[in-house]
Amino acid sequence: MPKLSTGWIITTTVFMALLLPSLVQQGMFLDGVSYASIARNMAEGKGSFSSPHYTESLYPVCYEQPPLGLWLQSLFFRVFGDHFWVERFYCLIMALSTAKVLQMNWVVYKSIDQLHKDQKTFKNDNSWLAVLIWICTPVVFWAYSNNMLECTMSLFVLLATWSAGKWLLSKNAGFLILSAIFTAMAVLTKGPVGFFPLVAPVVASITLKQGKLMLAVFHSFIISMVCIGSLMVVIRWIPGMAQFTDGYLQTRLLPTLGGVRDEFVSNRFHFLIDLISQLALPLVILSAMFLFTKSSRGGINNLAWFFLAIGLAGSFPLLLSPKQSLHYLVPSISFFAIGMAMFMESLMNERSRFSPFLTIAGKNLTMVSWLVFCAVLLVSGLCWGKFKRDELLISEITNLSLEVPANTILGSKEDLAINWTLVAYLSRIANISLDSKKQHEYFLTKKNENTPLEYQLFNDNLTSFRLWKRLDING
Repeated sequence: MPKLSTGWIITTTVFMALLLPSLVQQGMFLDGVSYASIARNMAEGKGSFSSPHYTESLYPVCYEQPPLGLWLQSLFFRVFGDHFWVERFYCLIMALSTAKVLQMNWVVYKSIDQLHKDQKTFKNDNSWLAVLIWICTPVVFWAYSNNMLECTMSLFVLLATWSAGKWLLSKNAGFLILSAIFTAMAVLTKGPVGFFPLVAPVVASITLKQGKLMLAVFHSFIISMVCIGSLMVVIRWIPGMAQFTDGYLQTRLLPTLGGVRDEFVSNRFHFLIDLISQLALPLVILSAMFLFTKSSRGGINNLAWFFLAIGLAGSFPLLLSPKQSLHYLVPSISFFAIGMAMFMESLMNERSRFSPFLTIAGKNLTMVSWLVFCAVLLVSGLCWGKFKRDELLISEITNLSLEVPANTILGSKEDLAINWTLVAYLSRIANISLDSKKQHEYFLTKKNENTPLEYQLFNDNLTSFRLWKRLDING
């Protein structure tokens, strides 16, 4: 195997190349813009942990997502102020933190495996391979470039399984409680999909032979009770959380599961095809390695099966929901990445003919990686503040913000009021809301539309829109 330093240099270079040039540019997927707007509002005192605020006319109390991830991001706005790069810096910190905790999972479960084999230490920490597979998954680097809540949830579910691993290694009950708390934090970030780390003791019992199965079931039950208890404490003791939870259940979670809101997929099992397609490259490499090594022991890797099982536990429950999006897979992909990396490592160790090639390749790739890393930093610097998408719309709203004070509600026709991308950028950039139901001092129309009644043209310098101001009838 290449030396650890070489592997981490390559992984760090790929990591930065996939994330940094995108994160330094303006423009983001709709959901990420909306989340950043809510977090910024929270930092400015508009809304709170139990009452997230989006715009004055759309979700003045936003029940669309649990609040923890939004609240954590709001801390960055409190510290750094309102700048386009704040949510992007948060995403980078989440990505770096998740990579670190992924590596921590590798180390702790490797230690458990070696202890089970009566070995005090394991030879090499090749966790960089898991991080490399994880960050190279298209939906993963897309999600971290677009401020998805699944990124924050990924950190918490990995911390939950790491804590469970520390408990298996030390038998310190404090780690069991910590695992439950991190699981509760995952649920408070993205909802019930965050519960899946609760199965870790049972999966460990089956795959790693860690204790009797019924005892593992009991331990999972204990974690579940502590997790639910933690959630109940939050709901009970944080002012307004009981009302928020009821609103979240009644307006978001239950209607979505019941199939009465949002757009739904016709074939829920297409999700499995999406999962396989996202992991296609490491699956192809792994399959080739199995064929090349012709090993009868290649599939016997209990640690790999443990992480793959946890990944399945995080993925398969999504099939129950009629609403499915590719980025919902992000939290479980980290576990698939660890599992596949462990299979690859065991196959590499079994086939000594790989070693000379890897040694030579490692020396060459180290220098190339450093050069690429420097190039990534240079390109990112040159791209700072430029646009990766929605350039015209962002420029229009920036210009509009110079004419209209923050916290203004613009009147508009319904087609603009339900243009969710426009609504999101108006809120994030200009702190402006759109409303098609009431009259307001200002009115926004498309460029080619007629003069609205009782309004006069106020700004015609925009490319796509016209801004009107209400006539002073008394004057």
